[in-house]
Amino acid sequence: MAHSLLTSQGMWARLPSGDDPCTESYMKNYFNRKDVQIALHANVTNIPYPYTPCSGDTDGRVPVTSTRYSIKKMGLN
Repeated sequence: MAHSLLTSQGMWARLPSGDDPCTESYMKNYFNRKDVQIALHANVTNIPYPYTPCSGDTDGRVPVTSTRYSIKKMGLN
């Protein structure tokens, strides 16, 4: 019912989608702040490069464990 109400009043297209394309930029700026790193006990070894959300083989967006199981099941190295 809510969907039809929003559609009939032309409001559906004006609702925020929940996907902010700047989120990654906000995260990088926030997690690279020294005060934030101190509060989170992060970067205690003073790595010489900034935080980036993409972390290769341990990226949270990549199902590492499932991928390894799949590769093993296919008999690949």
